[in-house]
This record gives sequence, structure tokens and C-alpha cells, in this order.
Amino acid sequence: MPRLKKKEPAFIKVTRLIRGYAPTSKVAEMIGRSVPTARKKINDPRQFTLGELQMICLRAHIPAEDMEASIKF
Repeated sequence: MPRLKKKEPAFIKVTRLIRGYAPTSKVAEMIGRSVPTARKKINDPRQFTLGELQMICLRAHIPAEDMEASIKF
């Protein structure tokens, strides 16, 4: 049987973008959460609130255009 190419989840782009700009420990400081909580949220970005995403963008200097491009509504 041929192998099927697995489809990436839509939120994987957000995870890659955040990890490219800041490590998990810095993200935890930015949003005021513990490192394990930040790690859970980075692994499943749907758990982030909009305020937390905005805070990460501002403090990690992520351009708004890049974040908008990676988020699918």
C-alpha cells in the first residue's frame, strides 16, 4: 500500500512562528504563566487567548503580518 502524506494541522504554523522568535521559558514570562503551562499552550495554540497572542507578538517583536498569515480563521 502506498503511504499517504499526513496533513499538518492548521495551527502548526503558529507554533513554528512562536518557537522561531522565543524559547518556551521566555514565552512563559511574556504571558505570565508557568513553563509547563506555556509548553502546553505552544503545543496546542488554540488554548491561547487573543490577549496572550498579542502579548507574545509585542514582546517577541513578531510582525503582525506574519502572525495574521499563520492564523487560519
